[in-house]
Amino acid sequence: MAGSRGVEDVVEVVVPRLQDAVAVEVRNLAQVLAARADEVRAKAVAEHEASLSRERKQAMDERAEAIAAAVSAAREQAALGVVSRLLDAVRRLDDEASLSGVLDALADSAAAEAGRAALFVAADGGLQGRRLVGFVAAAGGAARVLAAEDAGVAGQAIDRRRTVWVKRGPQAGAQDRPPAFATLPADRTGVAVPVLIGGEPLVVLYADEGTEDNRSDSARWIAAIELLARHAGSRLEALAAERAAAFARAGE
Repeated sequence: MAGSRGVEDVVEVVVPRLQDAVAVEVRNLAQVLAARADEVRAKAVAEHEASLSRERKQAMDERAEAIAAAVSAAREQAALGVVSRLLDAVRRLDDEASLSGVLDALADSAAAEAGRAALFVAADGGLQGRRLVGFVAAAGGAARVLAAEDAGVAGQAIDRRRTVWVKRGPQAGAQDRPPAFATLPADRTGVAVPVLIGGEPLVVLYADEGTEDNRSDSARWIAAIELLARHAGSRLEALAAERAAAFARAGE
């Protein structure tokens, strides 16, 4: 019986220890499994967020590409529109058989590009109004004859034989402004282009963006107007030569 009692005493001591050890192992295993589960969950969340980020970036890239393509297409269409208008304007200038017809066509074409246009002929130290397009009716009378002090950049273009821009700010001179009849907001562009006939600036074309909110690329329309003014000058020279030849033949 004594031996049996000794076994029981050992069991009573060892079993609780084993239970405690098992409990510790179970807790440790549970902690390891929980940590592993957290790692797996964190990795899954990170992968999901990375996937969402890639999808968002792809969507943004595709949207940016679509916008860039739309802008490029719009610019291409605008450029084609400018070229088409210029071709039509040049054809009209070539089709005109009179000096007055060429001048009217030039003013109309310039207004189509810029917004407003005024054409003047140099006369007696001033400018004689020939045609206004896009200006209010009241400006018509004021632009019939412009003295030198009222001509602004139009007079400068005649004097300098080159294109002159309207200038703004404190450094602008008294002549760095639109003609007196043309009211132009400070954020708008205006230019005057001389039309050379036989090398002489006998006509000047003034154009600006006006006061309406329909502005376009100023560099583009200015270049278009300069091209038209040069072609008009060549056309006027050709017509003048044809007329002189006709008079010479009539006098023979």
